[in-house]
Amino acid sequence: FQTQYLRPHRNPQSRYVVNDVAMTVSYELSSISGRRYQSDGYSLMAAITHVRTLNYAAKMLGEDVELLKAIVWNDDNLTYGSIITVYTGPEETITALTDDGVDELSDMLREARRTTQTWHGFLDDFVDDPELATRFKAQPPR
Repeated sequence: FQTQYLRPHRNPQSRYVVNDVAMTVSYELSSISGRRYQSDGYSLMAAITHVRTLNYAAKMLGEDVELLKAIVWNDDNLTYGSIITVYTGPEETITALTDDGVDELSDMLREARRTTQTWHGFLDDFVDDPELATRFKAQPPR
């Protein structure tokens, strides 16, 4: 059994227990065996240090970017915080995903593609544009 803990650089004596999380933040990530460390009253919130644009996530997953856009258009389709809006100008934005968001989307699509029936049901539930849904339904599940 290994416990992962984060040690802030500002105070090397403070240690925070983190369960089932692997983050790269401005903290030193360490592993220890068999020992637990108590928080000393500070609350810890994970910091997002990098995201992937939808275009890059689509390439990584081998998916059509239009499908990903249709899914993440409704931010309730993924866990809160997985979808990030990046402002590139006063009225211009792009959408990006955290690592968790990419993983969640990958898992979601893999499960949806198990059969033609589940794939079509998934598209009916998650893709609001009927033309896009029809286009993706014409593709066989992988």
